[in-house]
Amino acid sequence: MSPTAPTDALLDAARKMVEAADAAKPAPVADPGFDEPIQIHIRAPYVRFESGGRYYQPGEHVTITPERVTSEMWTDRDGNNTFTAQLDAGVRFRRGPWPSWEPVWVYGSDEWREARQAARADALKIADEDERGAALDALSERYGHRATNPTPSDYKTFYDRLYARRRDWETAHAHEQVASASTKAAK
Repeated sequence: MSPTAPTDALLDAARKMVEAADAAKPAPVADPGFDEPIQIHIRAPYVRFESGGRYYQPGEHVTITPERVTSEMWTDRDGNNTFTAQLDAGVRFRRGPWPSWEPVWVYGSDEWREARQAARADALKIADEDERGAALDALSERYGHRATNPTPSDYKTFYDRLYARRRDWETAHAHEQVASASTKAAK
C-alpha cells in the first residue's frame, strides 16, 4: 500500500460526491410567469440577467424575454424560477418605465450632488428674477435644501416630499385606470 493511498481514496470519494451533486442539479425552469417580452426598470446597482452578461444600473430600462430568465441563474435549488418573485418584490427591478416622480439618484450621494449642482447652475442662468426664484424653489423641492452634508432632518423632509409625489402620481394613475376601464365597459 502506497503512502498516498488514503489521500487518493478521499479524492476519489470527493470526485464522486461532486459528480452526484452536478447530476442532481435541477434543469432550467421554462416558465418565468410571462409569455411576451416585458419592459422593466432597474432599481438596484449591478443587476444582470445572464451569467456573464452586462451589469445594469438604476434607472436603465430593459426588455426581458422569457428566454432570458429561464437559465440556471434564475433557478433556485427546488427548481423554481426566482425572476418573477424578485419582479413582484420590486426591490432590484420593477415592471414598466422608471416613475417620473422618483429620482434615479439616492439623496446625499455623489450623483445627487452632481445633479443638484447642474440644476442649480441652470437655474442661476435665468435672467428674470421671478423665474429664477421659482426655478430655485423647484430645485429645493426636488433635491432638498442642502448641497453638502445633509442632516437627518433633511433626509426626512426630502423623503416625505418624495412619498407625497408618489401618492399624487398613484392617485392620478388610479383615476386614469378607472376612466379607461369605464370607457371600455361603455363600449
